[in-house]
Amino acid sequence: MSHLARRVLIVDDCRDYTDSLQMLLELNECEVRSAYDGPAALEIAEVFRPDVVLLDLCLPHMSGYEIASALRRLAERQEAMRIVAISGISRKQDIARALAAGFDAHLTKPAEISDVLQVIQEAAPQRSTLVAEPASAR
Repeated sequence: MSHLARRVLIVDDCRDYTDSLQMLLELNECEVRSAYDGPAALEIAEVFRPDVVLLDLCLPHMSGYEIASALRRLAERQEAMRIVAISGISRKQDIARALAAGFDAHLTKPAEISDVLQVIQEAAPQRSTLVAEPASAR
C-alpha cells in the first residue's frame, strides 16, 4: 500500500467477512468504517466521505445497485468516490451488469487481499473495467 491511507467503507451483511476485511485493511494503513445494510452505509458515507466503497450486491433492505446509485448522488456533492462491487455473484453477465450500473470495478468473493488493496490504491478518475479473478481461478 502506498504511504497515503485511504478511507474505505465496507458494506456487506456478512458480519464475520466484513469485520475480518476491516481488520486486514486497517493493518494496511486504511481508515475503515463498516455498514451491514444500505441505510447505515448511506448515513456513514455522508459523514465519513470514503475514497473507496467495497459494496456487496445482495443486501437486505436495499440492493447494492440501489446503494451505488445513492452513493453516486452523494459523491456529486462531495469528492470523487470509487465504488467496487465485491460479491459472490461472478458470472460474466453479472459482472457486466455491475460495471454498466456504474461500479468502478468488480471483485469476486472471497477476494484476495492483494486484489482488494489494488483497487483501493488505484486512484484513476475515469471508470475502469477491472475484474479480479479469485486466485484459485488463475
